[in-house]
Amino acid sequence: MKSLLEKVNAKLNAQGGFLKSITLLAGGTAFAHAITILALPFITRLYAPEDFSRLAIYTSLLSILSVIACLRYEIAIPLPESDAEAERLLIISIINCLIFSIILFLFLCFYNQKVQTWLDSKYFSQITWLLPIGVFSASLYSAYKFWCTRTKNFKAIAKTKFEQAISSVISQLSLGWLGMTSIGMLVGQFFYNSAGVFSLIRKKKKFSRYSLKEIIQTYKKYNNYPKYSVSEALFNTASVHLPMLLIAIIAASEEAGYLLLASKIMIIPMVLIGTAVSQVYYAHANDAKNKGELEEFTKNCMLKLLKIGFIPLIAIGLIAPWGFSLIFGEDWKRAGELVAWMTPWFLIQFIVSPVSMVFHVAMKQRLALILQFIGFFLRVGSIFLALIVSEDLVSEFYALSGFMFYLIYLILILYILKDIDNKRFFDE
Repeated sequence: MKSLLEKVNAKLNAQGGFLKSITLLAGGTAFAHAITILALPFITRLYAPEDFSRLAIYTSLLSILSVIACLRYEIAIPLPESDAEAERLLIISIINCLIFSIILFLFLCFYNQKVQTWLDSKYFSQITWLLPIGVFSASLYSAYKFWCTRTKNFKAIAKTKFEQAISSVISQLSLGWLGMTSIGMLVGQFFYNSAGVFSLIRKKKKFSRYSLKEIIQTYKKYNNYPKYSVSEALFNTASVHLPMLLIAIIAASEEAGYLLLASKIMIIPMVLIGTAVSQVYYAHANDAKNKGELEEFTKNCMLKLLKIGFIPLIAIGLIAPWGFSLIFGEDWKRAGELVAWMTPWFLIQFIVSPVSMVFHVAMKQRLALILQFIGFFLRVGSIFLALIVSEDLVSEFYALSGFMFYLIYLILILYILKDIDNKRFFDE
């Protein structure tokens, strides 16, 4: 037994602990996500599809805003050789997300009615008070998560996943059981995005003293991130969540709720495996680049992801059309049909998304921006095309656009890896 454990431990610690890091993150995330999935059949019986549509609006706005709140300085934290420089990036990220959240709060105070009219949503007044604090908490969590990624403290990140799942499920079930369905899903999502941030903060209690000049120098040194990556992230997130907003506004009131539940199920492999691979990949990719092994390292990751994700995702797509009614209740049959349409999209996303940071490692921020720009118009354009063809097929058109986007994504990553040393390629 001792010999077997030693062999397992040696295997996990191979390649600089890459497999061990993935196992740790995936294990923590899997345990936490299992709680969420087990609770879904109860949640779908406490909340109606319209409540999920309300959640879809809040989640879309929160995701779009929080991803740019730090001006993307947080994703640069793992890169510097100097810990002092990385610490200054963390400080800059915290300052940015605080200022951004305050501006958002003031904007919503003064223009609440106008935004509600613009969104054509009767739900918006119920989420206004929760949105600024949700953006601040989610972006702060992201900044500290990248610090833990730098220090390879994946155990702390795994622990927060469990805290997020527990707090989210308890709040949604409790408020739903009490009949507070108008805010129950929203409060649960708030805890899901922000719970665990204090655990990460405790891992980085003290900061060294830096002059304003040093902070400004670091700000300028990494100004490619706000210059290119903010737009890239905005287009990337908006291309996923803006269509959800449009569907909530222009389609049947419950359609966005069906699409949200379908997405929650299809994202399971990404949450369980893909997110862990992404964080560990980014922590090791820069070393692989310096050794001239980035192409081999990235392709091996994608091949492993294909082997892991193919069978589970195809199985989910085949079972969902009839299985959703049995598991989640008769009201959710439409969500199962959408899962079948979304299967090709999520299969390619599962392979591509975990290694998407290759654009930043290879300093191809401009190309990443162009790609997200294409994805944004492809997905949003699919919604308007569906309105011309048939409003009843708006979600199906959205699913097809997701597949097309990640197919383009895959082709470009392979192209980058092939020409990584070509100094004439795009940014150079």
